[in-house]
Amino acid sequence: MAESSLQILIKRVSGWFVPIINIERLAYLLHRLTGLYLAIYLPLHIISTHNSLNPIAWEREMILYGSPLVKIGEVILIFAIFFHGFNGIRLLLVEYFNVCLPKKMPSSLYIEKRLSLDNCQKTLLYLAFVLSIILTILGTLYLLGLLVLW
Repeated sequence: MAESSLQILIKRVSGWFVPIINIERLAYLLHRLTGLYLAIYLPLHIISTHNSLNPIAWEREMILYGSPLVKIGEVILIFAIFFHGFNGIRLLLVEYFNVCLPKKMPSSLYIEKRLSLDNCQKTLLYLAFVLSIILTILGTLYLLGLLVLW
């Protein structure tokens, strides 16, 4: 008996909430969360920069930016920028430039189940994570004044 389109939709959407944590699911989740973080940050940054025209508002913001909570937000921002950028480059390489794809593609364009990334794609994903973490650590050290670039 064939499944109805509603049953198929329910099955697919319920897969989003499976509590399995693996590197692919973590990258999927982090890419969306970092994108959301950056989308929220950008308008706030533009408004903040606009407030530089008003010296009183600017002074209030500078006091706020010195708080530990904002510093934590800046560290998260550093990670978000690097991870979202590196993972985005990885996705572009795989999806549009066919990097790490098998030489012979399946005859069907629609592949129902893809359980895991292959080794080449996982290597790119690990590289995105490692570069993001290293650059976040360096950025945090610079932010805290513990690293001088020149």
